[in-house]
Amino acid sequence: MRVAIRTDDTGGGLVSEYSFVGDAPGLAKFEPSKVGTICNILCGDTDSSRLNWHLVLLPRTADRKLVPIKEVTEAVMADWHWSLLPLAAKDLRRCGASVYSGSTTIDVPLRCTVLFLGCYFDLEKIVLPQSLVELAVDQVLTAHSASNLGASANVPLPRLRKLSINFDRSLLIDREKEVVVATALFALVPASLTHLKFSDLGGYALQAGAELVRRLPCLATLHLSVDRHPSIRGFDLVLAALPRSGFGHLHLALTPTKFSTTRSPQYVITDTRAAQLASSLPESVQSLVLFSPVRLPRVSLATNALTIDVQAILGLDPPPFSPTLTHLTLDLKLMERREYEPDSFAPILGRLPSSLVHLELHRSDFSEESIHALVSSFPPKLESLSLFNVEMSTAGLTDLASGWPLTLRKIDLLAMLFGNTLPDIPSNIRGLSLNLTHMELSAADKDAAVAAWITVLPPSVRTLKLYLNAAGKSHEEADTLVTVTRRKMSGWKRMQEWAGDMAMPSKLLAALMAHFEAFEVEHCVYISDRLSSLFSGRF
Repeated sequence: MRVAIRTDDTGGGLVSEYSFVGDAPGLAKFEPSKVGTICNILCGDTDSSRLNWHLVLLPRTADRKLVPIKEVTEAVMADWHWSLLPLAAKDLRRCGASVYSGSTTIDVPLRCTVLFLGCYFDLEKIVLPQSLVELAVDQVLTAHSASNLGASANVPLPRLRKLSINFDRSLLIDREKEVVVATALFALVPASLTHLKFSDLGGYALQAGAELVRRLPCLATLHLSVDRHPSIRGFDLVLAALPRSGFGHLHLALTPTKFSTTRSPQYVITDTRAAQLASSLPESVQSLVLFSPVRLPRVSLATNALTIDVQAILGLDPPPFSPTLTHLTLDLKLMERREYEPDSFAPILGRLPSSLVHLELHRSDFSEESIHALVSSFPPKLESLSLFNVEMSTAGLTDLASGWPLTLRKIDLLAMLFGNTLPDIPSNIRGLSLNLTHMELSAADKDAAVAAWITVLPPSVRTLKLYLNAAGKSHEEADTLVTVTRRKMSGWKRMQEWAGDMAMPSKLLAALMAHFEAFEVEHCVYISDRLSSLFSGRF
């Protein structure tokens, strides 16, 4: 078997993984130095940046007695039970494990409140603690018959508030197992559940999911997504179970994330299916996130916040913008760009609601018409503007800046690529973020240009974030984020203390030191990862 345990709280990918592989059937070899100590691992679909993992991996017998470890060469029987035990029980609240096939039973610490279980684990081998508040199960399967699973189902979890479920594809070809596994998981849910996420559940499981939604009066957040399984069958049933107005947060992702639809022509949302889905949507919700590869006849009206694919609402007149909307994110997916002319974006930009305070534009081509439309309709109360992976010249950005409202305080251009000049910054801006890794200048000219630009920044800019190429890294790796402020910050270093945090050109460093007081440096930051995390849809 293989068991991996994550212990860091910084997010990211797999650090190390220990495999237990037997030389003969029924045996598994291991290094005792790795048993009883912390192992670093991959976590899966959960908000890993919030997790603290303090676990040890110890072999135990079937009656949960600890197996003594004596020699490095000692073999462990494969049918022994492996337990995840805390280093300090009082500190253990958030934990997780990826348990692969071949294990017997897995003990979860009794005081655990947040638990992630993933990578093809068998549901009937887990005994869940009653203390759980958040539970995420990824690629759940059962190797046993449905009748056996029903007999070993867990008891309800009275404190559970957040539940995320992702099925292994093998369950989707066995209707009986699909329904029984869904029923067993849904039996864990108390009426007080507030957050629910379904990913890759089959149509039969989603029928039961619709019934679950109907009996959750406290439900405030619902995620429905296509991950590895290319089908939205049953989505309409779950959506129809929601209140018709006033629901909290709805996240609907109809585009598979684990494979390209261009390589999977079998994934097609027909007009009939799109119409069914659209008709099942609530009339209004407080917050809506909608990613769709096709146009929809209608979408829910989001009263507070909206994140949506442009292609999902092209042709809707008027655009589905509530007069009370405060946060808007518009995205034109790269895979769909070629199907639309850049100017098709302009009618939507020209009808932004005046209530907006935060606007984000993602992955879009900006024609002159689009820039003019945005300038002419800039919301008068706008405070924050973010342009992510937007194709716009510096001249175009300068034209755009001519229409910025005086209320604008923060501009995020971290994922916008600049050529050989940097934009002029209005005097009312307080927070500014830029990506300097792709400027089309020689190193010396670039350093001089950036230093000169910093020198003329208005004094209103209190915080400046810059993505820079780290020394020795390739042109495409923006793996250093420098944040500087004009005032002292608790825990931050003074600019005069700069030494060895990263290699920075002397002209640039001198300009920063002359205008800013404190700094912070974050390494190993990749723009592509940052962008993809924006659309993870996980809670």
